[in-house]
Amino acid sequence: MYNLKINKKIKKNSLDHSNLINSNLKGAERIFAILRVIGMSPSRVIDIKEKLNIPWTTAHRVIKNLEKSNFIKFNAKTKRYEIGSEMWYIGSSYLFNNSLLTASLKYLSTENKIKNVDIQIVERIGNNSVVIHAEKKQREKIPNAQYGFHLPLHAGSRGLILLAFEKNDFIKNYLKQNLKKLTPETQINKVVIKQKIEEIQKLKIFLSVGDVQKHTASVASPVFDENRNILGCVCFVFLRKHCKDKEFLKNISKKIKIMTMKISSELGYK
Repeated sequence: MYNLKINKKIKKNSLDHSNLINSNLKGAERIFAILRVIGMSPSRVIDIKEKLNIPWTTAHRVIKNLEKSNFIKFNAKTKRYEIGSEMWYIGSSYLFNNSLLTASLKYLSTENKIKNVDIQIVERIGNNSVVIHAEKKQREKIPNAQYGFHLPLHAGSRGLILLAFEKNDFIKNYLKQNLKKLTPETQINKVVIKQKIEEIQKLKIFLSVGDVQKHTASVASPVFDENRNILGCVCFVFLRKHCKDKEFLKNISKKIKIMTMKISSELGYK
């Protein structure tokens, strides 16, 4: 029973350590919490102490044990601890057996007509949208569009797509928290976000502009399983200047809808 409770807590709070502050973390829970913090951002011992409100000596002892086992590593240049090779090895097995990724890659291997975007396959982990695969289909470089990049669910087309098709209780609880702006155009008005969610639920596609990075835009569409549960989404990321081209927007919107429909069909959705 104890392990089951830990696993549920990890899934719920993955990439989100805010609700662990001031909690009485012990044993395995403490280890998992430290790994989540470092997974979010390379950290010093003092950073982990403050984020998790645990004694410095405790944080230091756990970190050293994790380092010995190669779950984390110390970067001598940044003076911070990062995720290590053993943790990557364990995590990579998740992607190896990931049905969303397998079905998406099968489609991408035969698709040669998608151009001028970076394609992301995205899942929700905790309160974040996380890129589990990325492919570049354009010459221009867009930073922070690569594999592993994560965002809060209220930011970007991909996050709002994932949020819109979650259970109502999850949506309500997410919108109870303080939402942060990534750029001046990140929407944090909860009434407006609810309106966007209703629109997304009807259209199953969403375009966002400048709310993740000022110079970028994106369009995303959901992928469902045979039980009509959302598995993740596909997101096309491109430079903001392309938003002036209506034909471009029309074309990529059509392509992403076809793509997610075929992937969902591959996964049993009807």
